Amino acid sequence: MSLFKNLFGKKKEEEPHYDVTNMKIHDLDVGFIFDYELESWVVEEIYEYDWGDNHFTREFKISNSKGVFYLEIEEDGELLITVTEKLSLASLGDDIFNDLMDGKQPLNKITYEGVDYYLDEEASGYFHDINNKPDVWDEFISWSYEDRREELVLTIEQWDEKKFEVFQGKYIEEHEISNIVPAAD
Repeated sequence: MSLFKNLFGKKKEEEPHYDVTNMKIHDLDVGFIFDYELESWVVEEIYEYDWGDNHFTREFKISNSKGVFYLEIEEDGELLITVTEKLSLASLGDDIFNDLMDGKQPLNKITYEGVDYYLDEEASGYFHDINNKPDVWDEFISWSYEDRREELVLTIEQWDEKKFEVFQGKYIEEHEISNIVPAAD
């Protein structure tokens, strides 16, 4: 029998085996589908962040009919999960835009859509796209903000001297992600 396998095709590589009855957020991979806020979402890409001292976070680019969002998972003594969407830097206002373009540090307090966000952490790290460029790591700086109730988040990332990305969203609980299904073959 193995002679015929060798003659007529290569041996198929072992694919990951998932217990579909017990899928968790840590099992997410490209193509997986899950439910969040009564809608289905698909994982498009996976990113990894290296913050130093063996501290890593994982981010999933997810989409559905509402658009593209980002689901980030951080294990730092407890599981922290955020769902964010990308904003334009200009949406934070002319003063912040101009300050960043002039090389100044972000403010300790930023107001966006009537919510005050306070600087929680400044960190530098490395980023890579696990599936598309697994061996390429890009350096960046991140400023993380939270509202007073520590429910909403706003993040500014600097990728080079004048390239910035802004994300706004909220913390969620693990149970809000449900019905995780692996990608179809």
